Amino acid sequence: MLTAKGSFQQVRLQSVRARAFGKDGQCALVQCFLDAGSQSSFVRKEVADALGLAGPYEVIRLVTVDNGGGTERRMRRVEFHLGAVDPSQPRTLYPIHALVLPKICGKIRQAPVKLSEWPHLSNLPVADQCEERTFIIDELIGLDHYFSLDGGGLVAIRSPLGWILCGQTSRRPTIAVTTLLTRVEESANQILRRFWELEAIGIATDDQNAPPDEEALAKFEEGLSFDGERYEVRLPCLPSQLSLPNNFPQAKRRLLAVERRLARCEEEKREYAATMRQYVENGWAERAPEIGPEGGTWYLPHHAVYQGEGKEKKCRVVFDGSARYGQTSLNRQLEVGPNLQIDLLKALLRFRRYRVGLQADIEKMYLQVRIAEQDQDACRFLWRDTSGELSHLRLQQVCFSLTCSHFLAINTVRVHARRHQDAAPRAAAEILENMYVDDLATSCDTIKEANELAGEMRELLASGGFHLHKWASNEPKALTSVPDEERSASSRPLEDARNAVGPTG
Repeated sequence: MLTAKGSFQQVRLQSVRARAFGKDGQCALVQCFLDAGSQSSFVRKEVADALGLAGPYEVIRLVTVDNGGGTERRMRRVEFHLGAVDPSQPRTLYPIHALVLPKICGKIRQAPVKLSEWPHLSNLPVADQCEERTFIIDELIGLDHYFSLDGGGLVAIRSPLGWILCGQTSRRPTIAVTTLLTRVEESANQILRRFWELEAIGIATDDQNAPPDEEALAKFEEGLSFDGERYEVRLPCLPSQLSLPNNFPQAKRRLLAVERRLARCEEEKREYAATMRQYVENGWAERAPEIGPEGGTWYLPHHAVYQGEGKEKKCRVVFDGSARYGQTSLNRQLEVGPNLQIDLLKALLRFRRYRVGLQADIEKMYLQVRIAEQDQDACRFLWRDTSGELSHLRLQQVCFSLTCSHFLAINTVRVHARRHQDAAPRAAAEILENMYVDDLATSCDTIKEANELAGEMRELLASGGFHLHKWASNEPKALTSVPDEERSASSRPLEDARNAVGPTG
């Protein structure tokens, strides 16, 4: 995409918000750009990764304006589906084949439109926002799919200069892709602007990032509740409510396969059973009646992942939210949610800003967030205890395997911090700016300041049911407000640290 600078007339570009679906049911809200000057479609790598897209690599020659010979690049070709955001539109999913690029272009400024000034358009349910805004293109839809959204094939368009033919003429592959889109923007010294932004990292608010999906965030807060100890969230369903088939037979077959494998190793079988008992004893799961609500009951297959050796060997149960049954899966009916992760590079630079560093992480963050009772039957699983009886259980807390788990856990912590900004402004700001998933890394100018901040953050997160532990600092005195058992081994008093790591001989 090219940029022309200078005076210009405002032009409304062809953009639309849509839902993109991956093969295993992952879903993301994306900003699409329809480009009649491109022979191929493109998708941003971050979106392709979020949807779990995979595909073969191809060598493609990109031909752009003022680049007659083109540039050869090795790119991955992936397949996904697009659907409308507006529930009043047809529920059709359109297959899209696209090439993956790290970045399609710079930010696009969309000109505002008042539909009331255009009588012939005023009653149309437009698929994109009409106000002025700046956005990042997630998917560029070229002529290979431009008209396939409206039937496909070759299309003739009548213009004042005559009839124009365009659209897909053949499915034979080509290695040369022409992209001719030109974008016009106001004149600005981009290099100087980037320099200023780098100088302001950690000081100025980064308003250049694409705004998160306000609709998804508002829907999240509508379903969020707090009982004084824990937060409870609703599962973000793509339709108004879940519509799931009864996949009990699939879950039972998967459990039998797990049992056959565990029968070959008594130690792993024992570890698996202990982990399942822990889920029930800790309140992360509970027994459920055999019959669940129709359309809202789903059994998650599961398997174990073992880490470490000998006495250090640990078992972690992985629930399979992407397991398909009857052409669907639980993840296929859940929304991924917007990406709320902070910029890792900027967080690390802020961590190095002052001389006293602080690190900690939230213990089992996902499992501290409760699933609303009306959604728990969609997170059932089967297990057979030592008595041989087949048990129906359901998760009560958020687990790792759901496509929305990341968003639900991170946003719960962020909402909790925002709600306490008046009572604990510094601690809330640190959590919002310097918490990367469940890891906190920040720095202070003095030991006293670090001590006070650590105490404030522990208290703030504990009030929402989150426990900060594994505290570490380059200044041990900065952790005097933190109990020894909540510090990492390297930051405990010398005698405790020796006991933690054991004898070296």
